Amino acid sequence: MRHGVHVREVCATLAVAALVISGVAARGQAPDPVSPAKATALAEALKASGLAAFAVRDPERAGRFVAVLNIPEVQLLVVSAAYSKPSDIEYRLTHKEYNQAYADLNNSTLATERFFVEDAHGDGLVARPKKGVLPDTVTVGTDQRVFDGDFVSNNKKNPKKITEGEYYQAFTSADARYARLLGLLLDNLKTGTR
Repeated sequence: MRHGVHVREVCATLAVAALVISGVAARGQAPDPVSPAKATALAEALKASGLAAFAVRDPERAGRFVAVLNIPEVQLLVVSAAYSKPSDIEYRLTHKEYNQAYADLNNSTLATERFFVEDAHGDGLVARPKKGVLPDTVTVGTDQRVFDGDFVSNNKKNPKKITEGEYYQAFTSADARYARLLGLLLDNLKTGTR
């Protein structure tokens, strides 16, 4: 009986979130991102630790890892990937070779199912950057999404552009996934767990 109640609560929460997202998109307002505070905190923690890069295991999936490369006041680069020879990345973590772990997860042919974030300015994802400001980019596998605010309104059709609703839905999904990875990196950096 409790399981059924829990499932209904989760479904109700997801339904409310979907309504909020669709309502925000319908009004033409960017959703409030959840990643900025975590991105800023992670960049500060890396700087305080004297690290440019850091990497950890993803506790939700065996053989999957997360790594960050911080270029202070320029860019925060975060990659999450499965790695077909996890012992290689485990070795890097054990020996605190975080730069190399980042490079392996980002560039190696052994890394698959990549989720890669290029967070311009290291301030979290921004749905609609100001004019002249570099946009954030998120790549899932080979599908790249540039969050530059370039979309068509929901009631217009343009086969070369996504609608405003689709844009904000993609942004909200990417932002939530990015925030989770930032939190994972930050928690492990603070506790010293690698």
